[in-house]
Amino acid sequence: MRDRVLGVEQAPDAVVGSEHRHAGRLHPQGAPDLETYVMAGLGQASWRFRARVTVHAPAEVIAERLPPAVTVEAVDDHTCVITAGSDTPHMLALYLGVLDADFEVTEPPELVEHIRRLGERYSRATP
Repeated sequence: MRDRVLGVEQAPDAVVGSEHRHAGRLHPQGAPDLETYVMAGLGQASWRFRARVTVHAPAEVIAERLPPAVTVEAVDDHTCVITAGSDTPHMLALYLGVLDADFEVTEPPELVEHIRRLGERYSRATP
């Protein structure tokens, strides 16, 4: 099964410093890329699992590590929130793992449980 990364539960615009990041692309203040906006809107209804995740890293750093379709919202200079979706909680957990940053997930419950099990599995894998 081919999995896609996308997530836009709320308004797809986000401000990152003096730029807007819309569906993964940084643009100077002003209108976002229309094609990306439309694709993000079409995809948001198709994901079975969606998550808003607090990431303890600057939005600019995290934006560089994610596909263009993922929304990144700056909270402050050291924290951001990403909104992502996937067909399975397993794939969402995989995407979060490649961030190489601490993060917090509170929903959906399937993702919370899967990450908990992964943490336990990784702990058992080391002496």
